[in-house]
Order: sequence, then C-alpha cells, then structure tokens
Amino acid sequence: MSTTSPTPSHRTRWWALGLLLAVCAVAFTYPQLRELHHMNQLPRNMKLTAFDPHRPGFECVHEATKVPPIDPEAQEWLEQGLALSSYDQWYEDRDWAGAAALWHKAAERRHWKAMMNLVSLYANGRGEGKLRVERDLERAVLITEEAMQLGIPAAFDFMGTLHWEGRGVNGDASRAYAFWQLAADMGSPSAMAYLGKALQASYNNPSQGFWENRKVALKMLECGLAQGHGQAAYELGVAIDGDDKELDEDYGRALLALHSAVKFGSAEAAVYMAASFWGGEPLVGRAKDPVRGERYSAFGEALRRNPERCPQSGIWQPFARDKAHPLAHLLSTANLNETWKRQAFVPQGEPLPSLSAQGLPLDDEQVGWWLLHASEAGCYAPAQKA
Repeated sequence: MSTTSPTPSHRTRWWALGLLLAVCAVAFTYPQLRELHHMNQLPRNMKLTAFDPHRPGFECVHEATKVPPIDPEAQEWLEQGLALSSYDQWYEDRDWAGAAALWHKAAERRHWKAMMNLVSLYANGRGEGKLRVERDLERAVLITEEAMQLGIPAAFDFMGTLHWEGRGVNGDASRAYAFWQLAADMGSPSAMAYLGKALQASYNNPSQGFWENRKVALKMLECGLAQGHGQAAYELGVAIDGDDKELDEDYGRALLALHSAVKFGSAEAAVYMAASFWGGEPLVGRAKDPVRGERYSAFGEALRRNPERCPQSGIWQPFARDKAHPLAHLLSTANLNETWKRQAFVPQGEPLPSLSAQGLPLDDEQVGWWLLHASEAGCYAPAQKA
C-alpha cells in the first residue's frame, strides 16, 4: 500500500560536515509527551550514540517486526485518505484536508503509516484552497516524536532528516547521522538505503558525505531490498553492477536487484535498465534491445509522474497459471531471460499481449500477468484476450 512517508532522498549532500561529534549512548525511556516539561527531555533531544562510518558489521532487522500491529479499521481510514489525495486526481482536486482528518483518526489507533503520512503532510504543506493543509513544522515534529515513542523506525529516520535540514529543530549534521544510524539499526529501509550509498565509497571524504565501508554498505542495501524498498534495491544494483569479485560485484545479482527495484517502484532503476538495454551493457548480456529499453523508459516516466503503487499502465510479466504445465518453467523467475523477453509495457485500456502470437505454445487462458510496479502484495490481473 502506498504512503507518502518521508524519505531521506532529498537530503543535500554538499554541506561541510566537519568532524562528527562523539556522543555517549545512554538508555532512554520514553514517557508521554504531555508529561515532558523540559526541552532536553523531548525525543528530538535524546542522547545518541555517535555515528560510526567504520563500524565492523551490521545486523539486518526488518521494520515490520518493530512497528505496532495494524488495526483493520485504521487501515480502512488510511486507504480512504490515500484515495482522497490520489495522484489519479488533478492536483487542485486532491483533498489533503480530508485525508488528514482520516489519518488523524488512524493515528489515534497507532497506525504508523498514517502517522508518517501526517508528518510528511505537515512538514511540507499540500493542496489548494479549502482542500489545502498548511505547513506546520512543530506539529510535524510532535507527531514524529509520538511515533518515536512507539518505537517506529521511520520516525527516527525522519528526525534525522529534520536535524540535517534544520527544519523544526536545530540543524546538526552529527545528530542527523546518529539518528539515521539508529533508524537503520532499528530496521528502517530508508535509512539503510541512504547510509548504504554513503558507505560504499573507495575512500573517505566526510566533507562530501561518503566513507569507505563497502562490506557494511552492501549488507544495509541487501537488508533494504529484502524489505521491498525500491531505493535500497536500486543502490544495491548500481553498487554491484560489474565483475570485480573483490568488490563483490556480480552482473546477475545486479540485474535481479535492479529488476526488483523497478518492481518496488524505483523510477531511477527503470531509467537505468532502459539505458542498459539501449546501450547493450554487460549488465544485460551486451545485447542491445531498443524495444525493451523503450518499455523501461516509459515505465520510469510513469513512476516519476505518479509514484503511487499499482498503476493501470506499466510493465507486466507473464506466468503460467498451472505450474505443472510443461512450459511453465519458461515463465518462472528461474528463467529470467526468457521471462523478460515476454514482458510488455501496456498503456491503460489496451489488452495484454498474446503469448501464443509471440511463438510460445501456451493458450492465452493459461497465462496470468503480474504488474512489476508492485510492493507488499503486488498487483494481479487475469489473462486478457489480445
């Protein structure tokens, strides 16, 4: 399910970081915000372990194991709010005020995605006229702190972004990286994607925001990919696109990572794949395929314009409904080269292609289609007649 949760993708990297401040780690117990009487007791001012870019290891933790359970009615409110603010509507018709009201109801039931949607909404302000929600940074910070009290990794990640940008809190690069490190350790795939990219350099340059710790970087990115995070999958695919075994590069793994990144909604990955097919890069077996390049390019543009999951237009991948069919293996993930030859970019309203017309002796009724732009449960459509 789509959310508008904030991510660190917009952080400016060109600030001079200087030396990161060393801060001692202490236990922090969260009381209710209404019981906090002093600024130094607020979660935004919690004591942190200093960011260590040269840490020896990283243990993969999944965000889903840390967040509160989802209340079914709160989930309905979340989805209703998403429908009111959907990209399928003209910008001036998106009812952000109505969405905010629904997400507040869901947040009262501790729906963490609703809480982070509110954080993003108040941090930026969105909408037109009576449907607009004005920017309210202090409100965004307070909701972030409420989410931190619930142990939600995404909240710690966003608190790092606020410190980096100096919005709603005092700007502090050292605390920003410390929050991102904590968020990654707690299971935030967004924090893993950002730090994973920062730590994969071949040398250290703190003033430019990158360090040499490739082993940990790849572990973070792999953990993010395993959670269905498009940016983490994209950064991993780019990082291992090559054949240098000392750097743990592998064209096959890179291709799978980038393929997954597109599936999880990464426009950057779609453009990267398009360029690879157009140029006949080693990543795709040095075989130029302009048709598939155009498909990925179109899909990348669609994702850029509409980041919501499961659009009506996109790249679809076939599969055999009956796994016992003698040709089912040709459309399995174990035979990606053959499967990808059958992929199709299908604009809204047009039928899915006929595989029998493409030379594969499978009746169209025996074929299903999976929309690659999918996360969590994904999107599914029955076979359609050509």
